[in-house]
Amino acid sequence: MHSHRSAGCRRIGSRAERGVTLIELMLVVVILGIILAVAIPSYMDQTSKVRRQDGRELLLNMAQMLERCYTTHGSFNDANCNASLPADSQDGFYRIPASGTSGVDVSANSFDLVAVPQGGHAGDDCGNLTLSSTGARGRTGSADMDNCW
Repeated sequence: MHSHRSAGCRRIGSRAERGVTLIELMLVVVILGIILAVAIPSYMDQTSKVRRQDGRELLLNMAQMLERCYTTHGSFNDANCNASLPADSQDGFYRIPASGTSGVDVSANSFDLVAVPQGGHAGDDCGNLTLSSTGARGRTGSADMDNCW
C-alpha cells in the first residue's frame, strides 16, 4: 500500500512555505530606521571631529615653523623661512590662505593664522579655526569652543 505522504511532500500553506509576512517586513524596516537615526548623526559628528583635527594640526605645525623662523632669523616673515603660505592640511580638509587674506597676517613680530575648511567640510559648525602668535585659539562658527579645539 502506498502512503499519501511521501518523504518529499510538504503541506501547502505550512509556516515554512509562506515566508515573511508584510508586518514582519515592516517591523524590520522600522527597527533599521531607528538604528540609522541614531547611528548616522553619531557617525557624522565623529567624521567632523577627525576633520577638525586635520585643521588643528595644520595650524599648530605652521605656528611651530613660524616660531622656528623667529628663533633663527628674528622675524616671523623672514624671506629665509620655510613657512610658506598658502598651505593645505595633510588630508585637504583645511587651507591657510596667503598672508593678507581671510584674516591671515604674518608680520615681523606676530602672526594670526586662519584655517579655512575646504570641500565637503566647508559647512562645519566651527567655521574657520584660528591661532595667533600669543597662543590664542579661536573659531568663527557657532559650535562650542571645546568641540572645535
